[in-house]
Amino acid sequence: MNRITKRLLYLIILIIIILLGLYSGKLTGKITEIIDLKDVLWAMMVYFIFRIVFIDWPIRKVAVSGLIFSIVIEVSQLYHEDWIDRLRSTFLGGIILGTGFVWGDLLAYSIGIVVCILIDYFISNFMKNQRGRN
Repeated sequence: MNRITKRLLYLIILIIIILLGLYSGKLTGKITEIIDLKDVLWAMMVYFIFRIVFIDWPIRKVAVSGLIFSIVIEVSQLYHEDWIDRLRSTFLGGIILGTGFVWGDLLAYSIGIVVCILIDYFISNFMKNQRGRN
């Protein structure tokens, strides 16, 4: 699969994740009491953004980079100054930067990245099998 096709596939997955993230606030149940689904989807979004931008990186490097980025954003929520708190109080700022540090979010990010690794390995193996048949 060429780079443009791969980027397009990852972009479609990214759009689905974003739509699920926007809808996820309406979901309730046992799992949402334990882990915030929005945070799982946020980490998945970060992973696929990294995947689209760094298309030639191996899955492991994208996963580590996405997880580190997610953790840095979460830890940055411990920093409070007027300017950044005002930014966080906006819709977009709140989505990107979050509003408050929560230890459980780190677990949610890890789960999101693991799900992405599985999706990415599935896609990679599927594409290798398709090439082998041609």
